Amino acid sequence: MNTVQMSYFIALIVSLLSLIIFLRKGIERRKNKLLSIATLNILLSSILMYLNRTIENVQYSVFSHYCYHFLHCVFPFLFFLYVVDLIGRWYDIKKYKTILMLIPVIVFYGILISNPFTDFAFTYTNGVYKRGAGIYFEYGAASFYMICGVYWIIKYRKAIGTKKTIDFILFLALITSGVLIQLINSEIKVELFLTSLGLLSIGCNIENRDQVVNRQTDCYNADTLVGDNEQYIRAGFKYNLYFINIANLNILLNYYGVNKFNEILNKIGSHLKKLIYKNDTVYYLNSGAFIYLTFDIENDKTDKIIVELNHINELTELNIGVSVLRISVPDMVDSVNEILNISKKVNIKDNYIKKLSSSVIDKIKRETLVEKAIRYAINNNSFTVVYQPIISTKTDTVHSLESLTRINDPNIGFISPDEFIKVAEDTGLIYELSEKIFEHVVSDIKKGEFSNYNLDHVAINISRLELNRLDLPETLKAIIDKYGIDISFINLEITETHQSEDNSLLLKTFNRLKEIGFKFSLDDYGTGLSNISSIYEMDFDIVKIDKSILWNSTKSEGYKAILDSNIEILHNLKFKLVSEGVETKEQVEYLKNHGVEYIQGYYYSKPIDYDKLVEYLKVKNM
Repeated sequence: MNTVQMSYFIALIVSLLSLIIFLRKGIERRKNKLLSIATLNILLSSILMYLNRTIENVQYSVFSHYCYHFLHCVFPFLFFLYVVDLIGRWYDIKKYKTILMLIPVIVFYGILISNPFTDFAFTYTNGVYKRGAGIYFEYGAASFYMICGVYWIIKYRKAIGTKKTIDFILFLALITSGVLIQLINSEIKVELFLTSLGLLSIGCNIENRDQVVNRQTDCYNADTLVGDNEQYIRAGFKYNLYFINIANLNILLNYYGVNKFNEILNKIGSHLKKLIYKNDTVYYLNSGAFIYLTFDIENDKTDKIIVELNHINELTELNIGVSVLRISVPDMVDSVNEILNISKKVNIKDNYIKKLSSSVIDKIKRETLVEKAIRYAINNNSFTVVYQPIISTKTDTVHSLESLTRINDPNIGFISPDEFIKVAEDTGLIYELSEKIFEHVVSDIKKGEFSNYNLDHVAINISRLELNRLDLPETLKAIIDKYGIDISFINLEITETHQSEDNSLLLKTFNRLKEIGFKFSLDDYGTGLSNISSIYEMDFDIVKIDKSILWNSTKSEGYKAILDSNIEILHNLKFKLVSEGVETKEQVEYLKNHGVEYIQGYYYSKPIDYDKLVEYLKVKNM
């Protein structure tokens, strides 16, 4: 085997190896298919030229050169398409642009077809191959595609990353070296060999299956979802996404173990992939969320998905709760961030398969807006604090104040505390928000010198979630020390709902706060999950009876008996009581007669801002 044969033979082996690697990876993406076709192109070219040097036949030699140039000319165009798809600009290329880009290939094919009559491309005389002027047009066309590819790689280098950009530069360096060497000296046949090496490097370094496929499910991963949807949205495509969310992932994982759990996820992915039609795609996002993408927008596939998922419960001991939510892009969402946000917030706990209505999307969008409003309020101190007086039934003066936070966002307007507190807790913003509010109230206390009005304390609401913070006592005390007020003047008010998962940690923080001087109230008693024993376990100074118990007591004797018994039990446990929601004189008299120490409600005052509060205190307590 001579040197030229050896070069073609090695190119053949390397390109064959590259093709096998690409096919074994099993990545069914357009760019991977383009790369496989380009590699097949080099493989066929290598076979043709190896046989050309092996078989001594003039007719075959002429035939092989024609085939080689037909293949060789289209390779740079395939490379260009691969680059376009890799950087996510495929859907920006219209059909007419594709046709225009094909003009150099079409022109050279015309030269090649006419070559038997013109000898413009090459001649083959007495067993000797000789280039014609037309061959340089082939090199020119190849240079054009390579330059366009390099331009797009450099322009959109952020889209593919630094590492991939370097890999491409090395690939182009190999190809360019081979072309230049063979162009200068046609006897040194290294172009195919160096091109095949470049393709192998791309296959190993860039087309990595782990970068696009989730191992647990064999579905495409979150990065691929983001890249695909960015392309589709930018191109203005219409399509449907089906969010398939699995409930109670931790319970399933603990019950079945890692291997069985992964097997279940894989089976769910397999059943979803049975529905794939044409360009449909299934993704898994590592959070118990599968997303099925389809361009078939006319047919709702929700019922078909539910039928397929029902097979999963036939194979497991536990019923697996799954929700299916269909959304239309761009009609219902128009950004990748919205898509990812929905995938995170579609949470279910039911152990059955069900279809969710589109109202879920409106709810999630609203929560997202509220989350943005909370962040804005935190960053700009744009929340406001109002105060509602709490009246002593013995003296008819203001005993204490409850601080209440209001958010009036410039974009979505007023947000009720019930709404923004829940979102703040769900997103973890509650910690930063509460700290800001706490300092604001402490600042008002210092500025207004509320202790001069014979007030016992100011109550500040705090989430039970915050009691899981071991650093909370020191954080709050530092703020108290900063403004130099008496720590006993602060009463931390905890809502009965939102039970903590770790009561030992909650009690530890609670007791530490009590030790350093904070008072505590239990808010909304009668609405949550606490029982008398759990309340007694925590050393509350005051228990606030929720307004719903008082209001219901006027409706029937049964509800009145509930109010009376709760007052009696709580007094026997030595708690002082505040009754919320007091609105009538009759309610005031009833509560006084039953020994309730403090009253809060619109009968005396609605929540008022700082300036009005000072005037109110001057009238009521001076």
